Amino acid sequence: MSRKINPMETGDPSLRECAALLTDIRAAASPEDALIRQKRYEKWLSRDAWRVATEAVPLVAGFDPEQWPPAGVDATVIQGFEAAMLDVLEKEDAEIAVVTPAEAVAWARRAGVSLPDEFARLFEFIQGVLPRDEAPIEASLGQSAERELLLGAALTLVTRFPEECRDAQGFFDGGRIADRILEKAALWFPLEPPRATRDEIAAMLERWLT
Repeated sequence: MSRKINPMETGDPSLRECAALLTDIRAAASPEDALIRQKRYEKWLSRDAWRVATEAVPLVAGFDPEQWPPAGVDATVIQGFEAAMLDVLEKEDAEIAVVTPAEAVAWARRAGVSLPDEFARLFEFIQGVLPRDEAPIEASLGQSAERELLLGAALTLVTRFPEECRDAQGFFDGGRIADRILEKAALWFPLEPPRATRDEIAAMLERWLT
């Protein structure tokens, strides 16, 4: 039986205690297919920010935010996990505070919390191959929701079908990725095709690729 730490009795948990809290949370979960986790992090790592309580905490813990909290986990354990993240990131209210994926990863590393393999692998890919550009997205690309879907599609393609996304020199190519996205557009845009043109998508991806 996993060890239970009650943060209401000990105060906000230390980073070491937080890692133990996460062990308890994961121990209460049912085994999950790796492909499900892969799709989850493809979706969420395409977003710029996560709410601490309802998105960052479950994602770091390895759970779907839409199925959080998991059954069988004491509420004080989850509250302690939230408190540790808020304290280190100097946030105040877990319900409204937001963090970037990079902040959540930095916190997990400092806390000694191991990220799910799919999370760690995709995050490292984004940092090394598709670094974020903080410049405003052009108006022609429409709302941020479309941008998130496009980046999520790009992540799926370069991680599952990398050779289809490389140029003759072996480098990831924005144009080739854009072509693959549009060829399979119905997978990510089932109601209507993206508003961005092929060249606009390619240009957006090239900003992340260079």
